[in-house]
Amino acid sequence: MFRLVVGLSLAVLCLSSVTGAFATVQAVGDPIEGGSWSQAWTESGVGTFNLMEFYWIYGGKLEGLSISSPGTWTTFLLGASAPPTSPQTWSTGGAQGPGTTSSAFTMKYFGASSTPLAYDLTAWRLDGGQYSLVDSARASWSGSAWSIASLPLSGAGAYSSPKSVPELPPTLLACALPMFGLVLSRFRRR
Repeated sequence: MFRLVVGLSLAVLCLSSVTGAFATVQAVGDPIEGGSWSQAWTESGVGTFNLMEFYWIYGGKLEGLSISSPGTWTTFLLGASAPPTSPQTWSTGGAQGPGTTSSAFTMKYFGASSTPLAYDLTAWRLDGGQYSLVDSARASWSGSAWSIASLPLSGAGAYSSPKSVPELPPTLLACALPMFGLVLSRFRRR
């Protein structure tokens, strides 16, 4: 089993280094079983990033997330299951903090490790108040092994903004700016 995991990890590493996305995101060791199960991960090799997010696609749900490096980052979970489950599960998770070039984290999954699952992993860089996508990949668990496939960083099919950072709709901005101008002009007249 260990040789299989090492062999698959090396194959994924070689394939992902050719495509460039998530060049060195990789599972660390074997999954850890319990009432649920967890997997340790590392992410590096994409330059500086300030935010990582994980968006659920199918299968067992995200039950928890912890980050061990960098220690100054905080984690978050969004999209609680409805109706609430026990334990609670989430559709989006992530971590954010000061810019870093590498991260070590552990994700906890609800259900048995024999249940296939998939989610997208993204890394974002904060530049001048705007987030830009620097890494994007789909992690798929077959029930016995991980595979990681690159996703586009721009254009069709690419994530355009982090889900944890609210965006103002363009229609709101289009209405708010003229209203602000009217209010400001009323104050000037007085």
